Amino acid sequence: MSEALAILERSISDVGYWRWWTEADTAFQIEFGWVMLLIPSDDPSLPPSSIVALRFNNPRCIVTLQRATEGPAMPDDWFAKLGRDEIEPFRVCDDSFTLTNAAQFRSIWQNAVQRGFILGNEHELEDIGKGKSFLGFWAENVGLAVVSESVEVLSHRGRIEIKDIEAKSVEWWKYWRRYWDQIDSDNPLPEDSLCEITIPAKDE
Repeated sequence: MSEALAILERSISDVGYWRWWTEADTAFQIEFGWVMLLIPSDDPSLPPSSIVALRFNNPRCIVTLQRATEGPAMPDDWFAKLGRDEIEPFRVCDDSFTLTNAAQFRSIWQNAVQRGFILGNEHELEDIGKGKSFLGFWAENVGLAVVSESVEVLSHRGRIEIKDIEAKSVEWWKYWRRYWDQIDSDNPLPEDSLCEITIPAKDE
């Protein structure tokens, strides 16, 4: 499972962005775009979907994070605005996103200059032992730390089983290769912004 989650980390953090969140009584859900897992579109004239959500079931701790910045100050209600689609998404930092590394998780939330506890407390952040799921990441100058009983991966087609993550990652890279192989042909694939920003090296 940890290997599959490590692949999921890379699939999200390589070029992904944090676009939305929502919560219910027993779950907290975070949505990312530009995720490198192959999720076919329901419309063949459109590229595959690149949107994936992580649903944390029975969350124990949810903490918003901010770090020091020299740019414009982040609005105090940035997190609420993200949940209402009233603010631009935040680009995920590819070296600061983890579902598997407890030491990195602690480093992420401990280095925040501001922490806003939506649920739980610091003790819950420290309690990420066996049987707990967690996520810590930075997206530009904001971030999130979550601890829960379990995590599910969702797409518009329903749940993606953790055991299928590796295959969907492999499928996406095969699709990416096919996209570029056919781009100047008489039969190009539908334009895909995720493929367009992941350009093959000239010698490939």
